[in-house]
Amino acid sequence: MKKLSLLFIASFTLAACAAENNSDSSEAVESMETIESEVSSAPESVETSEHSSQESETASEDLEGVTEEELANAESVSEYDSYEELVYQDVFNPEQYQGSIVTDNQGKRIFLFSDGQNQIYKTIYIKHDNRLKIIDLQKDDLVYNKIIQ
Repeated sequence: MKKLSLLFIASFTLAACAAENNSDSSEAVESMETIESEVSSAPESVETSEHSSQESETASEDLEGVTEEELANAESVSEYDSYEELVYQDVFNPEQYQGSIVTDNQGKRIFLFSDGQNQIYKTIYIKHDNRLKIIDLQKDDLVYNKIIQ
């Protein structure tokens, strides 16, 4: 009789442990799915926040005019038809100002438009995004910030 009761207790113990493992494993599967979905969405949110913070950081930098040193190293431009970003914008007429290319590299192109000694507009064209920013340097204001096509 002792053997039979030990066998009975052992079977109940094993059954209870198996039931706990099954519920634990289903909880583990659910938690893994939750973690996977959170991880898969996390890079998007990080990328979005980096992009928006990068835009706001560059906007405060970009509102500043060009230094004398940058202006001295800038290339003067008189023909604007080959610069697609200037063709698409309608904020100002580049032909009315003296234009200079301050920076032109793989990532971005920065133009400065001046009226004699006064810096009037600064354009920043981010090439990989096709984003054009136009800053009115007289008002220290970002007047145009759009993706152009």
